[in-house]
Amino acid sequence: MTLAKYNTKNGSPNDRRKKKRALDKEFRELLNMESMMDSDLRSAYHDNLFFLNEQIRGNESL
Repeated sequence: MTLAKYNTKNGSPNDRRKKKRALDKEFRELLNMESMMDSDLRSAYHDNLFFLNEQIRGNESL
């Protein structure tokens, strides 16, 4: 199979899977950190969680 059959604009399928796994792992780590925080620090991480969740959903549509 040649590279011309892949959508290389967004990377190879392996690269997209690796990126998705890394984002998913980071998302889970932030969720674990959030559960250990008090309410003041928690609000700072909500933006990060939302961004990572959107990145994961965006990669699934590729």
